[in-house]
Amino acid sequence: MNFVNKFLTVSILGCALVFAQEASVVPAQTPAVDSTVAAPASEAEQPAPETVSVVNDSAAAPVQEVAEPAPEVLSAQNTESVPQFPKISDLKQEQEPAKPKPVVCPVCPSGEKPEKLLRFQFGAHLRLGQVIYDDADYDFSGLNWAAGLAFILPLNERFVFLKVEPVFSSRSLTDVIDNNSGSMKVFIDEYNLELPLLITFRIPNTFLQLFVGPQVTLNLRETIKVTEDGKTLLKIKDGDTSREPLEWGIVLGAGFVLGKHMDLDVRMNLGISDVYKDLWIQTGNNSPDNFDFIAIGFYMGMSFYL
Repeated sequence: MNFVNKFLTVSILGCALVFAQEASVVPAQTPAVDSTVAAPASEAEQPAPETVSVVNDSAAAPVQEVAEPAPEVLSAQNTESVPQFPKISDLKQEQEPAKPKPVVCPVCPSGEKPEKLLRFQFGAHLRLGQVIYDDADYDFSGLNWAAGLAFILPLNERFVFLKVEPVFSSRSLTDVIDNNSGSMKVFIDEYNLELPLLITFRIPNTFLQLFVGPQVTLNLRETIKVTEDGKTLLKIKDGDTSREPLEWGIVLGAGFVLGKHMDLDVRMNLGISDVYKDLWIQTGNNSPDNFDFIAIGFYMGMSFYL
């Protein structure tokens, strides 16, 4: 019996000693992380506070304490709370560079660039003016009109083009000749086909264009009539005269562009070849005179383009 009591007493003392040693040592616990708190999206957002579990007693439940944020986090929070305004230097950098001003071109069609200013065009041409047959003894003058087609053939992209005008023309000239018996009137009626080839230069940033080029005139039909006091003394029809089949001249002029479908021009046609060759006309009792003329014309024209 004493042996049993001693054995129980030793066993109880040993268990008490082991329990006392385990209670005196507090194991370090890992801080609990709340899985419901989402990770910060960026550095500017405030991180979730860390929690530390502290055990005061073995029988007491762990108490969670909120740790203070680091100084870097506090400075970021203070910076975030202050509104940030853009600086003038930042605004200047964000501004786009200034674009170059477009080329001023008053004759350009709306919505098109100056590089596409010239294009192939065709239309109608009308011309009206005065024609003069210059001669040492005679001074014929009269009306000259023409109507036909007009073509624009660009020679470069913007300012130089060739203008071709095949037209049908009519010349009506007259002169009064004094002789011993009185005065006589000489009438010249001609119908021609004219073809000027005009190299045209359009002056940049203006409505003005200049042109120069040759012109060839083809004789179609003519009539020469001499009258005195209303009576016909002489009448020469086509085929009975020695008029040159071709007549050459030089055209000089200037024009004004009125939009992309119309232009006006003034021009001078200076003949460089004779209209007639070895044509002798007898007027009354006078000796025959040689008609040897050079044509000079002054005109105003108008062209309409499609």
